Amino acid sequence: MRRNLLLLFLSTAILLGLSMTAFAGSLLTFTGVKGTNDGGVYTGIYYGTLNGGPQQNFMCDDYQDHIGFGESWTVNTFNIENLAGGAFGGVTFGTSGIVSSGMSQLQAYAEALNIAKGLLNSPGTGDPQASVDSFMIWKLLNNSVPVPGDISSAVSSGLAAAGGWWTSTCDPSLSSCLAGLSDVAIYVPTSWPPGDGRPQEFLGLTPTPEPVSMILMGTFLSLAGGLMGKKKRAS
Repeated sequence: MRRNLLLLFLSTAILLGLSMTAFAGSLLTFTGVKGTNDGGVYTGIYYGTLNGGPQQNFMCDDYQDHIGFGESWTVNTFNIENLAGGAFGGVTFGTSGIVSSGMSQLQAYAEALNIAKGLLNSPGTGDPQASVDSFMIWKLLNNSVPVPGDISSAVSSGLAAAGGWWTSTCDPSLSSCLAGLSDVAIYVPTSWPPGDGRPQEFLGLTPTPEPVSMILMGTFLSLAGGLMGKKKRAS
């Protein structure tokens, strides 16, 4: 009986692990934009799907690369605690373009995620703050991004406030600061169609477990209950 339960647990754990690691290579499809723009580029909310699921809200954190409607590419999904542990390696944009020479990659992404999460949860229609937020995020990860004059002052003051948030929240307790960003994720492109340039990196809300994961866990529990019932009847 114990051997059967052990085999059942191991096989289910393997399948569950495969389903979770499959999310590490998710297919992100870009489906549209909210329509807010400034400086000749779309800002604010981008729309897309993961693995053909429901449409989700995203924010672009990569000013230099370009995408087109309907394009798809493979992404790995990270949260800020993965970055703190060094899991990103060389797949992110690095620290060379960050807004300040004294700012770490971790701080830049943490500030960017903290800016993004408000708009991702409550995207306003044509909200001018969306343009400010987008250029703030782009400047955090690439200091060479040109900021339009009409929002330059707002972006500068917003970045100062973001730095103040890091100092007041993350410097005293980095672990609680990062835990507070667990509801947002970074979607890092890993592969794309030949001939296309690198697609953009997105910030989005943390994905929920895929249905197959929940089904497998439910299957394990029901089968385990069945085996225990059989043992009881046999005795």
